[in-house]
Amino acid sequence: MRASTLGAANKSLDALPDKETYRDLVLLEVQYKLNMDEVKGQVWLSTAITVPSRGGGDEPLTARPLFPLLRVRAHFLQALKKRVLQDFFTAIGVSPLTMTMSTAIEWKEKDKCIKSSIGRKALVPATSAALVSVGAGWRVFLPTKVGDEPVVETTLAVFSLVATLVRASLDDAANTTGTHGVGENLTEKITAEQARIEQNWTMENNFQHGICLIDGAMEELARRGTAEGTRASGTAGRGEGTAGDFPHRE
Repeated sequence: MRASTLGAANKSLDALPDKETYRDLVLLEVQYKLNMDEVKGQVWLSTAITVPSRGGGDEPLTARPLFPLLRVRAHFLQALKKRVLQDFFTAIGVSPLTMTMSTAIEWKEKDKCIKSSIGRKALVPATSAALVSVGAGWRVFLPTKVGDEPVVETTLAVFSLVATLVRASLDDAANTTGTHGVGENLTEKITAEQARIEQNWTMENNFQHGICLIDGAMEELARRGTAEGTRASGTAGRGEGTAGDFPHRE
């Protein structure tokens, strides 16, 4: 998972690659950085090399480069989770460290993070924090008028990842075995969260509570391009129908 791709991608599949795709991305990055072809890159990743011990004083260890590189994804997600939760819980006025078990259970049972107004609104700064963390702060549009709210443009996959991280924290606070924690089967967990969002969020032009889903906006623009193809030549000079012209801005 490339941090820059996570924020900059316009499609969910590009934003959050599965394990096999991530492994392929590691290989491509090795080929590029070390100027190797695919065969040499695969050999380098699978050949044991000497690395310093974590303590610094013990004997050096041997390891295949592929394994620590694959673990980078998990470390990155843990760091992202910390930033996301900080902004989410600040928005709902509760500390994750002091949230009572009964409150966490109530949030889980009522699915308040995606069904309640306070939960949905709290996901906006949480998603904003995720994007800013990966250098995609340009996806966050601050209000220009009194009474307006910030708007965050992102993919459904990234938004689902943020909700997944919140659900994992609620699992911890409720002292229950979570089905959406950060770890194994992350892709499946995000897919399940995505299904919840699609079921419970009524989107208007791919927009609700300050979240604008890029996936749908891009599809909408593509449909418009097909339907209005005969008028394209007449409007090209006026700059209409650009990629930045999302439905909620009309």
